[in-house]
Amino acid sequence: MSDGGFSAEEEELRQKLMQLFKDMDKREEKYWEEQYPLKSREEKVKDWLVGIHTGMRYQGESTGDEYTQFSPQWYRLVKSKEPDFDEIFKDVVKRLGRTFNWDEYKRRILA
Repeated sequence: MSDGGFSAEEEELRQKLMQLFKDMDKREEKYWEEQYPLKSREEKVKDWLVGIHTGMRYQGESTGDEYTQFSPQWYRLVKSKEPDFDEIFKDVVKRLGRTFNWDEYKRRILA
């Protein structure tokens, strides 16, 4: 047993998992710094559409509230990744294929 109460095998797996998370963070950082800025506006809209649609669908199915993903923290994060997010999001909403409640969205991101 290690000092953390893990067997040697468990500790090795824990270390591999931690490295996997670090690698994922690096890939995500590289995406936002190197790949995302090169995308056209249309490509950006499509990228955001996939994420927003998937998130709303998942939240709607799992919690019954498809607006759960929207929060002030989420909004600050997306604005840090895409300063023009508000304009892109308008195009995303047009393509969602559902009625979008702008009042609920604004309430969530400004809470």
